[in-house]
Amino acid sequence: MSRIKIYDCSNSEERPNHRKSSLCPFINDICADLMEYVITEKSDKFEYVIDPVEADVIFTNDVYPQSLLDLRKPMVKRMDGVFWQKNLQDRNSQYFQAAHQSSQVIFISKYSRDCFCNFYPFFDCQKKSSIILNDAPEWIFYPRWGRFCLPKPIHQITFAACVSNWEREEKRFNSLIQFAKICENVKDIDIYIKLIGECNYKLPFNIWANGYCEDRKDIADILRVSDAFVNLSFKDPAPKTVCQAIRCGLPVLYANSGGVGEIVGKYGVPICDNENEFQTVYELKEKDIRSSLDSFIENIYLLQESLLVKQDPFEKEFVSYKKTLDDYLSVFSEVA
Repeated sequence: MSRIKIYDCSNSEERPNHRKSSLCPFINDICADLMEYVITEKSDKFEYVIDPVEADVIFTNDVYPQSLLDLRKPMVKRMDGVFWQKNLQDRNSQYFQAAHQSSQVIFISKYSRDCFCNFYPFFDCQKKSSIILNDAPEWIFYPRWGRFCLPKPIHQITFAACVSNWEREEKRFNSLIQFAKICENVKDIDIYIKLIGECNYKLPFNIWANGYCEDRKDIADILRVSDAFVNLSFKDPAPKTVCQAIRCGLPVLYANSGGVGEIVGKYGVPICDNENEFQTVYELKEKDIRSSLDSFIENIYLLQESLLVKQDPFEKEFVSYKKTLDDYLSVFSEVA
């Protein structure tokens, strides 16, 4: 049986420019991991090619150059989220066009697909799409087993919080500061936050800045010496930082917005959020943050214990990141 040949056209000159505030890697993590996986473990069935004429499948994380459309090859697009902010919605058009041009669209969460279908109701989501939930590699992100479990009773909790750039409004830096102030008043427990990402703001004493980390291994090292993760972002379709935290065994306290809950599942506690104001970042209410933080502290032992089982490769509950990559390859096989 001949190998399926893949051509990845992501990051062509025809794609929209990266937002300066994003600071995200130029090459998407999934795309890079998928290529490495094919080269190292799936080369008997798949092959990446440098000439699109040879390809059986054209894959993109963004758009298709016009020259590739003329080849009339099967095409697969990975679809992140839609731009819901009024000043950014014009960026959607090229991504929506690429989805329309695709043989199959892979959405990174159910929330991602639902938002897309609301914006683009004429697209046949049932026929032309699949959902492959975002994830992170366990060979980079894994628990530090020897020191992970919190002592009883709890006297200190260290949260990690991670985004590329805290100036992005939807990441809710102001809510994180509010959360830090609430943590100051928790009785008998010292709570700190390890902040990962570009941040040029003055921070309270209980937030420790670690700066922007370009290397995923540096992020993993910080997560492994933390006890929990906090994510307050608004309308995030499936943040990879939450995937990374889950892989490192960190229970998650999160704003119940976007697709975060799909990633966290039963391994965290949600904070009540509101998405009624579609173009406005809704501010979290202090009482909701307090209530969820209290519940999180009360349940943190059980959350940790169940999450450690989930991330133990020797337990039946464990699911490797390679399944996510295999799911992408299955889509390529279907359309080729």
